Order: sequence, then structure tokens, then C-alpha cells
Amino acid sequence: MGAMNRYLASVRVIPIHTFAETKTKSFKTLLDLLGIISGVQIRNVASIGGNILADRPNSDLKLFFMVAGCSVKLNSCSASRKVAFKEMFSEDGKPVLGNDEVLLGILLPFSEEEGNDVAIVNAAMKVRFESTSDVIEELILIYGGLSASIKQAEKTMTNLKGRKWEADVVDDACVCLLDDLSLHCGSPGEMEKYKQSLALSFFFKFYLKIAQQLSDKVPGDNPPIPSEWKSAVGEAEKVSFQSTQLFQDVVDGQPAIDPVGTPKPVKSSLQHATGEARYVDDIAPPKDELFLAFVRIKSPHAKIISIDFSAALAMHGVAGVVTADDVLGTNFFQSVGDFIFAVNE
Repeated sequence: MGAMNRYLASVRVIPIHTFAETKTKSFKTLLDLLGIISGVQIRNVASIGGNILADRPNSDLKLFFMVAGCSVKLNSCSASRKVAFKEMFSEDGKPVLGNDEVLLGILLPFSEEEGNDVAIVNAAMKVRFESTSDVIEELILIYGGLSASIKQAEKTMTNLKGRKWEADVVDDACVCLLDDLSLHCGSPGEMEKYKQSLALSFFFKFYLKIAQQLSDKVPGDNPPIPSEWKSAVGEAEKVSFQSTQLFQDVVDGQPAIDPVGTPKPVKSSLQHATGEARYVDDIAPPKDELFLAFVRIKSPHAKIISIDFSAALAMHGVAGVVTADDVLGTNFFQSVGDFIFAVNE
């Protein structure tokens, strides 16, 4: 999947109907996730690669790609390399890329057989059972939003391996998770107790969802979850926002050139509503583009006798210095009642 793929474009290219259902479970999860991230405007223009490289430890997509065992393809002027997604970030959560490397794409593996704009805390979880049983063979628990980087619940994953997927697993997991995900007072974003409660509730929901799947698959060996808990395993509701704008009726036969009473949409309204409007930040910088930086006086109401530009002009990248003497038009800002560039004082 290309790094420049937009969220909605990715939904169209993921081959969920081309392969067996057992091989595309991860694909379906990604489709569900892409369908609920942010609003339609963002999903129309936001790219997969941009989400990955953004400095956000609570990115839903980062957690998904990590728990799904994805890898990324990085290209530079001289070489290309493939890196496991979990190895792409340093301890402080920064992406580990060379100075001339770019993210080319993400490699999403098939699911093994039988095998979520900004959240406070999010999680990605995966469990694989031993053949024809409910004994845990592999468990992956990854959390975001608890610290500056993504955290993996190592102790919990190790202690639950080999256990049966039964109710007592939840109690033991909660004890281990509190140790794995311990937060000190003053951690990023604060709300330490609340974040820990969210982390534990996410595991409980994951436990219920898997328990329900096991019960549906082998009803005799795995009892159904209590009815009062079933609401916890429902799918996230996808809300479509709608709005209505009313205009007065116009008489039949009113000429098209007569605008009175007829709606006149702003030309850019469609682009703004779909997130495709082009802003200054969307325009690629032209060759030899220059930037203007204002230098403020350090002494208020000081008299300007002379200005020495030599140190500034000697700096790398400085093309020139502009003062009030270089302004061809008026240097006075009428609405503010002051000069743009200082004159004499």
C-alpha cells in the first residue's frame, strides 16, 4: 500500500474480496478503522504515510500496523530497505529515517489462519490460539497515548501465554497491565488514573469480543458471554453528518439570469466541504523561494542612528535585508496607526 494513498483511496485498493476470509481479517480491520478516523474531509485528503510519520504516539494507524506485523519500505537516492514497523521508531517515538530517505509504502501481511481525530488512549491487540483449542499461543498488547512513545505490555503478554481464554484471565491481566503501564504523576497529558482505567477497559472489551467469537464457533466448549455485556462487543457506529440549507421559492419561469431569491453557492464550497480545497500550505515551494523574518528591536523607544547588516548578511542562506528605505509605497499601516518598518525610532 503506497504511503501517499489517501484514507478513502486505500479503502478502494485493499483486496478484501480477492482472497479467503481467513487471510484478510487484518484487511477488514484496517478498512473499519479507515472508515471512522476523523471526518470525511480529513479522510479525503489525509495520507497513510503522513499519519505514520506524524509525531503522535496515540495514532490509531500506528498501533494497527504494529500489531498486524507490518513492515515499511524506505527509499533513498542510493538504496532501498525494508524495516519491520515496530523497529521504525526510536524510544521517544520519533521515526528512524535517514536524511535522504522517504517512506515509499507499507507492506500489510495476510492474516494467519484462525488467527481506531486524536484519542486519549488507544490500543491494538491480537491473540492466536493453539490448534483446535482456546489456549493462548501468542498475545500482543500495544498501547498508545500513555507516554511519549508506544508501549508494549511485555509482562502481561508473557504471563498469559499458555493460559485458557477464561474469565480469570481478565483478573490476572489487569494486575499485570497496571505494572506494565504504570504512569508517574505528571506524565504527558496527566489524567494517570483515567488513562489506566481506559487501558484496562480496552483489554476487557478485547477479551469479551474474542470470547464471543469462540462461543459462536464452538458453542459447547465455550459458553456465551452474559447478555448484559454484549453491548461492549458491538461495532463502532459510523455517523454520517448531514445538513440542510433552505432558500425561498422563486416563481416558475424566472429567467436564469435573474439571481433574486435563487441560491448562489460559493465557487469553493464543494472543495471546502470535501476537504479538497487548496491552501497555501498545499502549494509546492518554487525554486529559490525566500522567507521573510522580522527582527524586533531590543530597546524600546531607542533612536535609530545606524544599522550594521554585516553579521546578518554573513549568515548562510541570507539573501538580503529590507528596511523602511526599501519600501516603494507607503510604510504606514493605516488601520493600526503605526509604521511597518521602524523609522528613526
